Amino acid sequence: MTGSLQIRPRFRLLAQMPPDEVLGKIKSHLTSPDAKCTGMVSNHHAMLRMPDAVTHYWSPRLTVQVDEHENGTMLRCLFGPAPTVWTLFIAIYAAVSFCAMVSLIWGSVQLSLGMDSDIIWLSPLCAAIGFTAWLVAGYGQTLGKDQMTTLRQSLFDALGDLQEADTDS
Repeated sequence: MTGSLQIRPRFRLLAQMPPDEVLGKIKSHLTSPDAKCTGMVSNHHAMLRMPDAVTHYWSPRLTVQVDEHENGTMLRCLFGPAPTVWTLFIAIYAAVSFCAMVSLIWGSVQLSLGMDSDIIWLSPLCAAIGFTAWLVAGYGQTLGKDQMTTLRQSLFDALGDLQEADTDS
């Protein structure tokens, strides 16, 4: 993880054990009393999240895809928000984009016909709203940064010796 804000940060790890053992260790760690996170394990996937007692609107989730690799097991890890947060921001971006396109097209047509086009000024407003939504999402990610570290550390606690993998593999 880098210090910069990213949309759905991701990283890859290599474990020196077979995929079934990786999933088993994650599952047993999640059910242990000293686990700092909760989650679920299913076929070649695991999802880690913070316990309900410390969860807030911006709490991240760590999705782990487990695949067989020539050197053991490749873990493809992806941080993301709760589905409701993700859906809200996609809806905001879609609505703002649609509004900006309509105002640009409508305003351009009015201008080409020699009419006054007050609606075209809606486009910069839409851009400002979209930028504000992006800033709010970045702020939310900052609020969840400590929890991201906790989730990542829980993965290391569950599996022990993990190595950072090249992003090419």
